Amino acid sequence: AAVYDTDLDQPYHCSPVHSANALWKVLPDKDAIILDAGAGTVMVGEALAELGYNNIIGVDFSEQMLEVGRKKQVYTALYQGNLE
Repeated sequence: AAVYDTDLDQPYHCSPVHSANALWKVLPDKDAIILDAGAGTVMVGEALAELGYNNIIGVDFSEQMLEVGRKKQVYTALYQGNLE
């Protein structure tokens, strides 16, 4: 978890930005509640925060990934949970 963001292949690093931009096209309300299921180290949340979204909640199976994500301080709340 500690090196997840840096270990990803460079082409993947644009994926969270593309995801955030896709949401921005259909959800202009920056105060909308957004659930990031499978939040991991909150890379999508960082991209959403860059666009001005401020009410993001994340869920991920890995508490270690969430600990990395919490340090970035872009989510309203992060929860450990199984999505099955």
